[in-house]
Amino acid sequence: MLIRERKPVSEDDAIRYMTDVFEGLKHLHSIGLIHRDLKPENMLFRTNHKYSPVVLADFGLAKVISNSDTIKFDGAGTLKYLPPEAYIERRTGKKADIFAVGVTLYQLLTKKHPFVSSSDNAETIRRNMKAARYRPNYYRQEFLNISYRGQDFVKWLLEKRPSEQA
Repeated sequence: MLIRERKPVSEDDAIRYMTDVFEGLKHLHSIGLIHRDLKPENMLFRTNHKYSPVVLADFGLAKVISNSDTIKFDGAGTLKYLPPEAYIERRTGKKADIFAVGVTLYQLLTKKHPFVSSSDNAETIRRNMKAARYRPNYYRQEFLNISYRGQDFVKWLLEKRPSEQA
C-alpha cells in the first residue's frame, strides 16, 4: 500500500511514517547512496496493518556518491519533488532526498503540494525553480492546522539553502 493512500493522516501518524523514512535514508546515506526519487509513490507500507512500518522503494535512480555531499544534477528525479538548488546550482545530493521528504510530509499533513498547483506544467515548474520563485504555501488553512513544532519541522525540511538543513 502506498503511503499517500492512507487517509486521513494525523500529525502523529505522519511523524511515525517519516521516522521510518528517515531511518531508511540514514542507512542509504551511510553507505554512500542517494535515492534521487523520493515521493509518496516510493514510500510503501510493508503490510496493510495500521502500524505497519514504511519502507522505501524504487531505487532505479539511486546513485553512489563518493566523499562529496553532492553530485552534478543530471535531471533525474520527479520534478515536483526536486529542490530548487538542483536547477539553480545544478547539484543534487543527500539534502535533495531530505527536501523530497519535506514535500511528502507537507502533502501528508495538508493533502496539497507546498509549491506546485495542479495547473502548473513541467515547463512552468522548471522556469520557476530556476528563478527561485517557489515559496512554500505556509498560509493555507491546512498548514496552519499543524502544530507549531510540526510547521517548524516542515519549514526546515523545505529550506532552499541546503547548508541550513545539515
